[in-house]
Amino acid sequence: MNLAILPYITPLAVASLIYVWLGVVAWRNRDESVAGAFGGVILSCLEWTITYALELMAPDLQSKLFWANAQFLGISFLPIFWLLLVLRITGRHKPPVVITGLMVSIAIATSVLAWTGEWHQLFRINPTLDTTSHSIALVNANYGPWQYLVHIPFFFGTFAFSVVLLYDSFRTAGPLFRRQYAVVAVSSILPLAGGALYSVGIPPFVNWNPATSFLTVSALMLAFARLRLGLFQLIPFARTALIENMTDSVIVLDEKSAWWTRIQRRSGRSRFKARKSTASP
Repeated sequence: MNLAILPYITPLAVASLIYVWLGVVAWRNRDESVAGAFGGVILSCLEWTITYALELMAPDLQSKLFWANAQFLGISFLPIFWLLLVLRITGRHKPPVVITGLMVSIAIATSVLAWTGEWHQLFRINPTLDTTSHSIALVNANYGPWQYLVHIPFFFGTFAFSVVLLYDSFRTAGPLFRRQYAVVAVSSILPLAGGALYSVGIPPFVNWNPATSFLTVSALMLAFARLRLGLFQLIPFARTALIENMTDSVIVLDEKSAWWTRIQRRSGRSRFKARKSTASP
């Protein structure tokens, strides 16, 4: 194994492990309202990360192109799931069916055009192997009109719109959810920054996409927010609408807690009913 490849694939390996853990967390909490979108984000990131690592490790141009084409499935669907995730955690409605269908169609078309690139010049033009810009061989591809007119605006525009939504909710949220929004917003900006550096092609990012490495930081931030900030465990909109605007005292009971189970067993009833009492001032 060429040791020169280690700096390129080590961040991808770390990110993959984090995504697997986050995927397990999402599965265990699949009853949460954001579980579907969050799981889609994790699967897209994991697919993109693994296939890009395999592209870097591939020995020849044809093998590298195979894995390069495969990773566009994750790349294309990632912004869709990310937008759905942001809409859920900010308490907004899903986009109309027409918009969702259009986004999915663009994602599918991008993946199909990547695989059929030899038949047309819409996606990738005359790829070669670059052995001079880095210590490992990378694919040097001149992209066609679909990449610059459709895919890149779609990818960057969707992530940018997600950041705008997060900022809008950040301005009116409480301290706890402000931290959550900030973490997700920075996690959204990192792939944008990596993709921008790759698209511009300035050294040392010539033919090397750092977006997947930047996603490692995004994964760490999401893991931190999940563990320390309770990310995705409560929709901020519901909290603001139901709890912060209530004037009475509120007791939140967890039906899975041990003491709650003991109360149920002792009472011999499957449901514990509590009456709300109001005290005069």
